[in-house]
Amino acid sequence: MSARNFARVFRADTGMTPAAHVEDLRIEAARQLLEQTDLTVAATAIRVGLKHPETLHRAADSKMPSSEADAFEEAVVAQWSEIHKRSTLVHLILVGLAQSPKWSAEVVAFVEEMTDGEWGVDERSLYRALRRLERSELVEHATTDAPRTGAKRKTYRLTDSGRRVLRRYEET
Repeated sequence: MSARNFARVFRADTGMTPAAHVEDLRIEAARQLLEQTDLTVAATAIRVGLKHPETLHRAADSKMPSSEADAFEEAVVAQWSEIHKRSTLVHLILVGLAQSPKWSAEVVAFVEEMTDGEWGVDERSLYRALRRLERSELVEHATTDAPRTGAKRKTYRLTDSGRRVLRRYEET
């Protein structure tokens, strides 16, 4: 069967072209990935076979009912919000450690003070950010004894590379 004949038969059976059907499948796959994973919109677009996130957004606008389009847009905004929060948390950690070495509770207090109490930092997010910064060699830790109890705690400090990165970031 020729491609032209296939397309004609396909359209007669389904009411849409093969290309439109593939686009619908990609949009549905993207919707599911955005709902069920932490992938970015760009990574989702690539994973479902689109070259650019804008293509996914345009296709979603034209194909999804408004409630699904709203859900898609909510997922995009949620991802952007999460990325913004993570990057802001990293920036605040670097600023705080530039002032002085701190242990985790002091970092949390610093973030809360800098955000006028708007941000509560949960331990898991804090330790993930600190581990990422350590892997990037922007932050390092030393195990020290707590002043009153003698309990072991990690004290984090900015590396020289971390200071340079923070300075360059703040210059932009």
